[in-house]
Amino acid sequence: MRQSLVTEALSLYCKKMGVGRKHEVGLSLLEVLFAFALVTIAVLGIMAVYTGGLKLSAKGERVLFATELSQTMMEVIKEQGFDKIPTARTTFDGRANQAPNADGFPPAPYPKVDDYVVQVTAYQKEDFLKSVTVRVFYDNQNSVVLQTYFTPFD
Repeated sequence: MRQSLVTEALSLYCKKMGVGRKHEVGLSLLEVLFAFALVTIAVLGIMAVYTGGLKLSAKGERVLFATELSQTMMEVIKEQGFDKIPTARTTFDGRANQAPNADGFPPAPYPKVDDYVVQVTAYQKEDFLKSVTVRVFYDNQNSVVLQTYFTPFD
């Protein structure tokens, strides 16, 4: 009798604690939905990081192309020589479709290449020193700026 009381108490305790339930085989719908929600959140997080990386990569390419275009402009201006650079402060703005001057300054690729617009500002700073600033605009408001000084002794 004493053993049956202990067995009965143990059985009651196990039922209360949820141990030994034989009718619970597999997963409930709530558990499946919870697991699906966790996986979905993880996948969406990974996709957000991936698309952010793609956007940064595309912006980096645009900045790189604008920088290369401004460097190319500087090299072409250097090849033209000191005398072709205007002495008076002059700004040639490709956004306003301003034509080059009679001497052909600024040279091609002014005023624009694809969606990149070039602006060139030149002036004589001192007797044998001229300043040239090349600004390349991309994405309508962003720009890359390079400035250098030229002398007739280069």
